[in-house]
Amino acid sequence: MSSLGINLRPRKRSSVSLPRFQTPELDLAESDNDVSSSAIEESPASSSSALASASESLHSTSKSKTNQAMSSSSDHLDPENGHYLDYDRKIHHNRNRSSFSYSYPSNDGSGSWSMKSKTVSFDTDKATTYVGILAFCLLTLYIISGLISSNPNGYVPIIADSAHVELTNDPIIIPKMNDLALFKSRGVPKRAPNDNAKEVKEKPGSSVSNAHGGAAAPGSGPGSTTSFVFDGGKHGPSPSVVVVMGIDYEKYKPDYLTKIIENRVEYAKAHGYGTYMRFVQEFKSHYSDSSSSSSSWAKLDIMRAAFLAFPKAKYFWYIDQSALIMNPLIDIEQEFISSKELENKMLKGIPVVKSADFIKTYKFTKPEDIKMVISQDTVGLNPASFIIHNSDYGISLLEFWGDQLYRTYGQFTESEASALNHLTQWHPCFLSKLAVVPAKYLCSYPPTSPLVKKDPTLAYTDGDFVVQLDCDPHVKTCNDVFQRFWNGRGRVNL
Repeated sequence: MSSLGINLRPRKRSSVSLPRFQTPELDLAESDNDVSSSAIEESPASSSSALASASESLHSTSKSKTNQAMSSSSDHLDPENGHYLDYDRKIHHNRNRSSFSYSYPSNDGSGSWSMKSKTVSFDTDKATTYVGILAFCLLTLYIISGLISSNPNGYVPIIADSAHVELTNDPIIIPKMNDLALFKSRGVPKRAPNDNAKEVKEKPGSSVSNAHGGAAAPGSGPGSTTSFVFDGGKHGPSPSVVVVMGIDYEKYKPDYLTKIIENRVEYAKAHGYGTYMRFVQEFKSHYSDSSSSSSSWAKLDIMRAAFLAFPKAKYFWYIDQSALIMNPLIDIEQEFISSKELENKMLKGIPVVKSADFIKTYKFTKPEDIKMVISQDTVGLNPASFIIHNSDYGISLLEFWGDQLYRTYGQFTESEASALNHLTQWHPCFLSKLAVVPAKYLCSYPPTSPLVKKDPTLAYTDGDFVVQLDCDPHVKTCNDVFQRFWNGRGRVNL
């Protein structure tokens, strides 16, 4: 003990087991460099420097002892207790081969341990080649699996009560009105709609031409429900736009329906579009369970069937049988799909439902992101005429919109119109890609309509695209209105 009361002789330390090697017991007291306490007793003034010198000597001694312990650590190997030497690894590279060496403890069976070395080498060129081949195979399998499992639309929509599907090279798919009387007398099968066709057959030349030169659509034959699918793969490119319509032969007379079909076909042929029309009665088992039992619900199933009939079409325009195309010079693609034109027509920041102004169309929606274009009536969105994109958005919207939960909800007093207002109000994923345009661009009303008295912006003016009759055309007053529009409609020379 020195005069400063500092004991520089450390106590003996017990051995400590570390994760990778065993540290043996170190007895620093036996070191030749041991520092005596007398070394700092000569003068109090020199105590500080002596203490520093002693500390440095102690550090040097500890380091020397530790190095000696590690150099002889083979004596302390005990693999059974988890104490072993770390690998001594050396990696060597040359142009074509790589190798690495490592050392490991080995027991020869007699209880003594020794260190052995091993070298592993491999051909780097071959290894690189094998890795490249494996990566290429995995990428090829990924691409092939995607092509096999994917559908152009990712969805096979409903095809009503059809027993089978037939391919046609005619993009004008419409009912054959000549057999309407017999079809009405026999009716359609009393089966629920299904999502999968039982067979697909191609019968060249089997499609029956009708008065408008198109393929006979489902219901074309007496009691028939054959579904036709446009075979664009073999007979030319698919039309980019398809005009879709449901036909209710119980509500409208054949002479009226014949004119409406002629109006649609004339427009479609003028622009190189396709048409897809179905009798709503084919889907009666699907909408008869709705709270309103309204056949207007069938438009959603007919649109889904159109997605199947024209899988490569980009857009589908649904227009009710109560509407008439007045200006056939207006092109769907140029006026509603072109971002520049659509930007000028979009109504932003307006209420989706006019009586509820708390949910409005988005102000910053870009026209290139739009997947659905529609106009409004006095209540809200008007599904008598709308354009929808053939994408996940369109498929999902039709699926939700026509779901049985919506069809049977009693508060949807306006049937599918109320359901659409609800969907777009409370589901931002649908509203965010929806464009509302003024009625004159997509669906206006006769000036004599009661709706025009409530909202004059709905009134038809010369040059408007479509006019919708909100009355029964078989009533004389309404029929007179229809005849005036029919005679005054624009015509194109085909």
